[in-house]
Amino acid sequence: DRVNTIYLMNLEGMNVCFLGALDSAESMDAKTKEALDDIDILFVPIGGDGVLSASDAYSVAVKLEPRLIVPVHYGDELSKTALKTFLKEAGEEGVKPTDKLTIKKKDLEGKEGEVVVLSEV
Repeated sequence: DRVNTIYLMNLEGMNVCFLGALDSAESMDAKTKEALDDIDILFVPIGGDGVLSASDAYSVAVKLEPRLIVPVHYGDELSKTALKTFLKEAGEEGVKPTDKLTIKKKDLEGKEGEVVVLSEV
C-alpha cells in the first residue's frame, strides 16, 4: 500500500491544506475528512498518473469546501490537459496563471472555491 501525507497548517490565521500525492478520494478515511474542516486554501493534485484525475480532484475540492483552490502536479504535457479539464470542471477556463500568490485572511472573505493557477517555475 502507498502512504500519502496530507498537511494541514495554520498560517497567519488561515487554514492551508496540501493533499500531497492523493490518488483517490476513497483513500481518505472518515477521520481524515473530518479533520479537514474550514480550509481556506487547498492545494490539490490534478495530474493523474499516481494522483487524482482532474475530475476527481475537482470533486474532492468541492467536498472540502475551501475558499481558494490551487491545482498542483500538472507539469508535463499530458498533465497540462488535466489542468484544462480541471478548469473546465470548475467553470474557470478564463483563469490566467499568476507568478506569485500573496493572500491575507481578509482577502478570502466571500470566496467559495475560487481557483488560482500558479505559473510554472
